[in-house]
Amino acid sequence: MFASHSSRRSALGWLVLATVWLLAGTIARAAEPDPAQRAAFRQAYAAAQQGGDGWQALATGLRDYPLYPYLQAAALEHDIRQIDRATVELYLKQYSEWIPAADLRRDFLRELARRQDWTGFLALYQPGLGDTLACDALQAHLANGGTLDFDRDLAALWAKPSLPDACDPVLNAAHDQGLLTAARLWTRIDRAADAGQAGTIANLASWLPANDRASAQQRRVWRIGKSCFRLAKLNF
Repeated sequence: MFASHSSRRSALGWLVLATVWLLAGTIARAAEPDPAQRAAFRQAYAAAQQGGDGWQALATGLRDYPLYPYLQAAALEHDIRQIDRATVELYLKQYSEWIPAADLRRDFLRELARRQDWTGFLALYQPGLGDTLACDALQAHLANGGTLDFDRDLAALWAKPSLPDACDPVLNAAHDQGLLTAARLWTRIDRAADAGQAGTIANLASWLPANDRASAQQRRVWRIGKSCFRLAKLNF
C-alpha cells in the first residue's frame, strides 16, 4: 500500500513537472519574434534613429516585441536637443529598468547641463553616473544658491588624479570658498604626480603660494621622470 501511494505521488510530481515544462516551452515559442516581426523592428528602428514620430507607424504590430522600448529611446536620443523634461520623465517612468532608460537619463542630463537648466537637472539626477555628471550636479547646487562642503561634496572627487572639465567651475568655487587648503593641494599634487597627470599639477600649482609653485613643478618632473625610468627598466 505504502509503495503504491509513493509511486502515485511520484507519478503526479512528474506529471506536474512535465506540464510546467510544456507551458514554459509554449510561452517561450509564443514570445519569440517571427522573421516578419524582426524585419518590421529593423525598419522601425532605422526610422526611429532619424528622430521624430515616423517610426510609430512602422511599429503598430510591435507593442509586444521584446525590444520595443528601444524604438522610442532611439528617437529621443536623436532629438535630445529639442525634447522636454516631461517627455523624458514619462519614458523613464514607463521603462525604468531598461538599459535605454539609463542611457537616456545620462544623455539628457548632459543636455540639461548644456542648457544650464539646473532645476531640471537636479530633478532627474541620480548619484553614480560618473564624474562629469557629479560635477554638473554640484554646479547645479551652486547655481541654486548652495555652498560646498569638502567632505560631503568634494572628498571623493579630490582623491582622483584627473577630473573632467565639467569639474573646473566646481573646483574654482571650492577655491573661492577657501576649501582647497595648501595641505589638500599638496596631497592631490602628489597623487597626480604618481599618476603622471602633468596638467592637473599645473592647474593646482597656480593655487599655491608663489614660493611653492616651483616646488610643485619640480615634484612633477621628478615623479614623472621616476615613472618613466621604471617603465624603461621594465621594457628593458
